[in-house]
Amino acid sequence: MLELLKFRFPLIYDRLFEHRDDFIRDFPTMSSHEAFYELRTYSEDKEELPFILRTLRSEHYYSQADITLIGGLLNNLFFKFDRSKKARNAIIYPMFFERYFRYRLSGKELSEKTYRAAYDGGLAAIKSFIDECEQKNLLTELGRRILQEKPDDKEAYELKVRSLFYLGPKYIAQKGRYAIDHQAITNLIWNYDHNLDKQFYKKDEAAFRSFVDSLFTGAVFPYQFEHELLYHVKDGVKDITLGRERIVELQTHYFREHVKQAGLTKDAVFMFWWTKYKEFVPLPDNPNLGNYHEHIEKPIVVAMKSFLPEYDPFQFLKYTIKHDIRDKDIYFLQPIMLEIFDDPEELRALVAGHALLPADIKAEYLALFDACKKQNFKGWVEFELNTALKAVRNREED
Repeated sequence: MLELLKFRFPLIYDRLFEHRDDFIRDFPTMSSHEAFYELRTYSEDKEELPFILRTLRSEHYYSQADITLIGGLLNNLFFKFDRSKKARNAIIYPMFFERYFRYRLSGKELSEKTYRAAYDGGLAAIKSFIDECEQKNLLTELGRRILQEKPDDKEAYELKVRSLFYLGPKYIAQKGRYAIDHQAITNLIWNYDHNLDKQFYKKDEAAFRSFVDSLFTGAVFPYQFEHELLYHVKDGVKDITLGRERIVELQTHYFREHVKQAGLTKDAVFMFWWTKYKEFVPLPDNPNLGNYHEHIEKPIVVAMKSFLPEYDPFQFLKYTIKHDIRDKDIYFLQPIMLEIFDDPEELRALVAGHALLPADIKAEYLALFDACKKQNFKGWVEFELNTALKAVRNREED
């Protein structure tokens, strides 16, 4: 169908690749590897027609007969029934879409033959292939392809999960922490209603727990990938057979080891921040109503307080400052960060006496602290930050 489109209507063929949003849209799904394209449509006489047809009519370039033929080819290309969805390399899948235009591309695609050989070769082979794809900037394509695997036994299941745990830290290092599909990966170890230990471990929950624990104890610096996965597990209340205490223990370990190797980096403070949890506090006169308050897990608070006097606290201090995205000179100090101290004055004394803080940073933070203190640390204060404490809101300010 695509070849027919290419030779009969080459401008439409080019347009489909270069301006695909004119033709198709992402069908919303919970996980990125399951996303697929569907035709953008509009209703005409109770019939759903490709949106591009209305555009072509308005452009007056093609005859009505040609437009009807284009619509027929597009409907066949993006056939939305099960037979297309089950063909995992179909054009409807974003990761395979560009492969259908391979003769106009530079070769930035994942070879299914090479992938299959590596994956079938076991964990060592797929790790080597992941390293290769890291160099070729193909981790996105590879990650989605691994997620498409459908394991039918314990060995295949563990291979899939271990492969993704090896790929994950590399992906974050290359693309950033927000790029990876944490939900898809946490779902793989979510033992909802004992579905995983029943399916792969002959109902041996202890064996499954041992496997999951090994995934996280095997983490290495910088620990971001595993730490954030555990945050999403807690936040989504997903049972991975590891109790809350064990999860917090692992997160605290990651934080401690990261700081020991790299200091209180921005990533370290991010890890600290993302151990927060919500606590429901009922109203005195109605226990069914109340408010949620955020707190940082106590073990990691203890670790942070032990590190603050020893390491440069700049990134921590920057995280304590909340700015109004609409007004560059409106700030307050995050209550959840102040809460880790017995008294806010403890934070002030730390800053005032810290030998690793530059004088201008120290003076400006203390001035902001005092301004917030006048309002009992409640509400916004007008304040002008001029040092590196100032929030960067766009590239021009970076």
